[in-house]
Amino acid sequence: MDRYTKIIQTGILIALISIAAKDVDLFPIAEAQWHEVNEEVSELGLADSANVLPASTGFAYLCSSRLVEYSSSFGASDGLYGHLLLKFNDEAHCGGSELGYAYLFSEGATHSYSHPDFLFSEQKLIAYGEMTQRAAAYGQQVYFRKCTAPLKTLCLQNLTFKAAD
Repeated sequence: MDRYTKIIQTGILIALISIAAKDVDLFPIAEAQWHEVNEEVSELGLADSANVLPASTGFAYLCSSRLVEYSSSFGASDGLYGHLLLKFNDEAHCGGSELGYAYLFSEGATHSYSHPDFLFSEQKLIAYGEMTQRAAAYGQQVYFRKCTAPLKTLCLQNLTFKAAD
């Protein structure tokens, strides 16, 4: 194959790739991957002070809710049934500013973020998972209360779901 043919084939290949890429909305894919990486960093205990909810109580909107069921890869520190990882923003549908992350832990959790007085049964954790996913999808405002111990800044005591205005 001569050099001229290779150049033409390369040009055609680039044109085909660019046409294919126009049919795919890459922003949501990139955003989803960023959220997944950010959540994994938070789960590994690498969350810095910027990822902690700033107040002990307050109103916020859920941006995401991720139920992480117990598995040997996470270990028993997350509880017998895993945990629920929640991301909060100050406006509905992930709008405005990110307020931070918080967890709801299941019974048996010994994670450094968990509080022994605020652990949830499997049924309650699943129910909170469903309610928080719905709240995130519909832009419902919630009232959060963090755990009372000063070193438990990523632990949630409870959530209250506000009715639509």
